[in-house]
Amino acid sequence: MCKIMKLNHPAQLLLTIILSAWLVTGCSTGLFTFATATDTQEPPLVTASPEIIAEGHLTPKDSVSLGFQAGGKVVEIMVDEGDQVTRGTVLARLGDREQMEASLSAAELELLDAQQDLDDLNEKALWPAARPTRRW
Repeated sequence: MCKIMKLNHPAQLLLTIILSAWLVTGCSTGLFTFATATDTQEPPLVTASPEIIAEGHLTPKDSVSLGFQAGGKVVEIMVDEGDQVTRGTVLARLGDREQMEASLSAAELELLDAQQDLDDLNEKALWPAARPTRRW
C-alpha cells in the first residue's frame, strides 16, 4: 500500500517544492539555463591535392584456379597474360626435372617389383589347387 505523506509544516512544503524544482531542472547549478548563441568559426580551407588516397578491395572479373599433378618451382612461363590458349598447351615448366624423373623411375621400379611379388604369391597359392589329388 502506498501512504501519502501529509505536509503539515510550511517548512516541509517549501523543502518539497525546492527539491522538486531542482530535480525538474536536471540538477543544474542555476535554476534555469538557456542556450546562448556563440560565435562560430569558419571551417578551415582545404586545398585540392593531386594525390588520392583510398582503400578498397579489387576482385578480378574473370579468374581460373590452376592445379598441377606435380609440385615444384616454376622456372619458365610459356604464355603471356591475355594470350589465347587451347587444351594441352604447355603453360609453364617446373624446375628440378632431373629429380622428378629420377623419382618417377624409382616409383616405376617399385611398382614392377611389387607386381612380380604379387604374381609369385598368386602362382604359389594356386599351384596346389591345380595339381590333381588322389583320394583312395
